[in-house]
Amino acid sequence: MSNRAPLIAGIVGRLLRSRRFVAVVCGVLMLVAVGARAAEQGGAEADPGKPFDLQGFIDREVKAGKKRIVVPPGRHRVAATEFARREVAGDDERNLHVPAAEGNTVRIHLLLAGLDGVEIVADNAEMICTEPTAAITFANCTNVTLSGLTIDYDPLPFTQGRITGLSPDKLVHEIELFPDYPAAAAGKGWKYEIFAPDTGLLRFGSYYDFTIDRLGDRALRLTKTGPSKSEPGTERVGDIVALAWVEWTSGILPHAVFLNACTGMRLENVTLHAANCFGFFESGCDGSSYSRCRVDRRPAASDPRPRAVRRMRSLNADAFHSKHAAQGPTYRDCVARFMGDDCVAINGDYYLVTGCTNGKARVLAKHVMRIKKGGAVEVTTVAGRHATAPKVLDVAPAGTITDAEKEYLHSQQLDGRMKNNQFGMLAGAYEVTLDEPLNLPRGSVIAPADAVGNGFLVEGCDFGFNRSRGAIIKAGQGRIIGNRFTENWMEAIKLSPEFYWLEAGCGDDVIIEGNIITRCHDTAIRVAAFLHSDRPLPAGAHNRITIKGNAIKDCPTPQIHVTSTDGLTVSRNTIAGGGEPATSGKAILLDSCLRWDVQKDFGIPVPEGVVWETGIEYANPDDEHLQLNLARPARGPGPFPTVLCIHGGGLCRGRRESCDKLCMTLAERGYVAATISYRLAPRYRFPAAVHDAKAAVRWLRANAQKYAIDPDRIGATGASAGGYLAQFLGVTPHVPRFEGDGGNADQSAAVACVVNVYGPSDFVSDWDTSVDGKDLLPKIFGGGLETHRKLYIEASPLTWVKPDAAPTLCIHGTADKYVAHEQSVWLVEKLRAAGVEAKLLTLEGAGHGFKGADAEKADAALLEFFDAHLR
Repeated sequence: MSNRAPLIAGIVGRLLRSRRFVAVVCGVLMLVAVGARAAEQGGAEADPGKPFDLQGFIDREVKAGKKRIVVPPGRHRVAATEFARREVAGDDERNLHVPAAEGNTVRIHLLLAGLDGVEIVADNAEMICTEPTAAITFANCTNVTLSGLTIDYDPLPFTQGRITGLSPDKLVHEIELFPDYPAAAAGKGWKYEIFAPDTGLLRFGSYYDFTIDRLGDRALRLTKTGPSKSEPGTERVGDIVALAWVEWTSGILPHAVFLNACTGMRLENVTLHAANCFGFFESGCDGSSYSRCRVDRRPAASDPRPRAVRRMRSLNADAFHSKHAAQGPTYRDCVARFMGDDCVAINGDYYLVTGCTNGKARVLAKHVMRIKKGGAVEVTTVAGRHATAPKVLDVAPAGTITDAEKEYLHSQQLDGRMKNNQFGMLAGAYEVTLDEPLNLPRGSVIAPADAVGNGFLVEGCDFGFNRSRGAIIKAGQGRIIGNRFTENWMEAIKLSPEFYWLEAGCGDDVIIEGNIITRCHDTAIRVAAFLHSDRPLPAGAHNRITIKGNAIKDCPTPQIHVTSTDGLTVSRNTIAGGGEPATSGKAILLDSCLRWDVQKDFGIPVPEGVVWETGIEYANPDDEHLQLNLARPARGPGPFPTVLCIHGGGLCRGRRESCDKLCMTLAERGYVAATISYRLAPRYRFPAAVHDAKAAVRWLRANAQKYAIDPDRIGATGASAGGYLAQFLGVTPHVPRFEGDGGNADQSAAVACVVNVYGPSDFVSDWDTSVDGKDLLPKIFGGGLETHRKLYIEASPLTWVKPDAAPTLCIHGTADKYVAHEQSVWLVEKLRAAGVEAKLLTLEGAGHGFKGADAEKADAALLEFFDAHLR
């Protein structure tokens, strides 16, 4: 062996001096590193997709006369195509809301123009855009539906890195970009956000004013300028940064999905993971509907490119933005999180009055003149909003902006692009003749009443973790109801025109109801109106505003701030935590309001002797940050018996807060009680909700010492879908496939007993016996009984009844049309046959939801059963 040593050493030395050998070794090591990184992210592998001519495919289907077009499943790389600007913009290219570029063409990955009554189904299809320009533009379409599509970009229109150095005053940031994100070789950096590496949440809202020095493709020096200098400066070395980085070259259009002058559009289950600016943007549309659409940062496991650090941002700007809508849009059950600006924005344009005598007004038009002859206009001066909406007798071009008008613009508190008339944004002048002899002072504004988005609806959405507002609305005759707002760095809900952007208008007859707002960093709900000064406009800018039944927690005072409103109702809002206590009188602030009825009834009171905590995260599947509320006895050492309370809603909707009162009642009785949020269908199908319920039980056991929980005495209850989930916990204590990956895998998800309040036990039977089964169940299982029977059987608690099931009490009414009473009868009979203790409380004539004496009987039976089995 000793004689071979010099020979081996020589061979090794020659190999190490060989460039080819070193290159091979480095390549192998790099592949190993990438593989390890992919393994870290759940086995993700590079899958950038295959080239696909999506434009050609759809054009051929349309030409063939098809009204239902099915896009092939798979991940498709789509190249951008060049189109004439007029083909996209219609009569005026300023409809594109971008500065004029050289040439007469723009680049879009998919243009759908002039379609009528076409449905495009793209389930399990993904569109990978290959340039930082618009993904899809709909132009002049009517009654078109797009469903199921996922949209992403490769390369991304933003980049990420880490702060490697800070000046002592934190005004200068040294940044090293990650190797698996775009380099800073060209383009412009904007929208700078900073995230804590441990939580993935924003350190602060956003920095806008800064300069960037490129020290190399992956080394930047960022210096704060202007207002950014006065921001809090909470960033630290090691923080992760996201920086919008787009080269705005000729022909590049902003926004991912753009609807231009369309009517009756329907977007369903469309997901966006990136965009160079807005996500879903519509202009001049009428009656658009967005259902279960989603804007969210991409999970690492599904990213087309494995990355050492997951994406922190989704889009560069607003998630959903509507301008100039005749009938306002509907946003129902949508998600918007981690983008670079507002979650949803609805507005029109103000036209700036530079002179008006006897009803003849000279106005400067922002982008396009949308005031029409015969239409009504909203008129606002520094003295307030005009009491009536004058009709327009005539609209005529009046030349272009004068030097005096340019000077006036420059003196106003306007966005710099308008102040300096950049790109000719306010170049066009018009004479608008009104049917009232008004003399309006310079600086007044008018807006077309039929082009601001009146009649909007924002319902059941999940908005948050963004640098700005949850919803910024500048329209009326609308509702903002039943949404969840979390970690908005500005207002969660804001109803207010903004002179700074010349965005209209004011709101009449708006209802803000049943929203849950948590950890907003500004006023939770603000209704306001300002024009040229910091003083609010007089009452009457907004009229008939209702704010009721909202739950606000951990937001600064005032939690509700209203100005300039005539006819205000504030009632039954729950306000807790954050700033001054609600009882201090500072929770609600009014300024310049008339005819108001403000009831400072701050929701369900927390009983004496109960500790109440809300918004505790128990699991984070798919980056959903699932939370629970928890009530526990304030006195006594414990450990206490515990009950998991699960809300109903057909597994498609509902809120954990509906179980708050039950949790407090149980805590008064000596229990720890928790109510959970879980992933909802159709976005998340069976068994996602089951996984979440089991994760919650495991979390309770893992945190038993912290919350004085007895891990051996945990029960579960719920009504309807909540009863089903509680029952599923009871009959599947040892079935690995239902455990999921929600954390605390070392803990058991078994429960000691179950109270099932009219929850289904057999989905096969439910298909024919429930009045809404055939509508609801396909959302949960992805199809009907005829195609998904095996899954319906697998999801039925009856299927899993064995001797190890938990003792169960079923409570059911004989007149239940949604879940037949027999469902509980069959379950109790099968449990008893397996030797499991099971009881049934039948309430004659009771339906789906108990009232009066029936509710009292059900509550008493529930408490008695838990006392018997958990104490």
